[in-house]
Amino acid sequence: MHACDWAGKWLEYTCYQLKDSIDHGDTDLYVPFYSIHGRSTYTPEKLSELNAHTWGLGYGRSVINGDGDWYSLYGMVFQDSHDKPEYLGGWGYQTYWGSRDSLQAGLGYTVFVTLRSDYGNYLIPVPAILPLASVRYGSASLMASYVPRLSANKGNGDVLFIFAKFSF
Repeated sequence: MHACDWAGKWLEYTCYQLKDSIDHGDTDLYVPFYSIHGRSTYTPEKLSELNAHTWGLGYGRSVINGDGDWYSLYGMVFQDSHDKPEYLGGWGYQTYWGSRDSLQAGLGYTVFVTLRSDYGNYLIPVPAILPLASVRYGSASLMASYVPRLSANKGNGDVLFIFAKFSF
């Protein structure tokens, strides 16, 4: 039996990417540092209460395959918009354009589970799939993910989360 035989045909490729990241991946350091909250989603009073400096740290393992695509298994902890710790672990994928030895743009997605104080006081894991974009030069990347507005009501979602990634 192979490591990913349990996954079935539709998950087998992703399972092998996860295994490849762990066994052969580069070590990644993630540094979350800033969030931009949508100005039309939040009142000025609420914006003044929200934390934009999402300082934190993360660790991951990633692979750049033969096509130049990137995939990673990662975990992060950072200050959320309410100045509380947020814990996040997941998998990311991006395809890149441009020569590997120059500035490259990447687009993809991340699938993760997060624990937050405002969802069950860290007891209810919240799964999500979000878009992921980056600009990469060598082993350094500036990355961003967008949390869309979560309802018709103003006051939640519409956040651009920005972080750096360094590979070793």
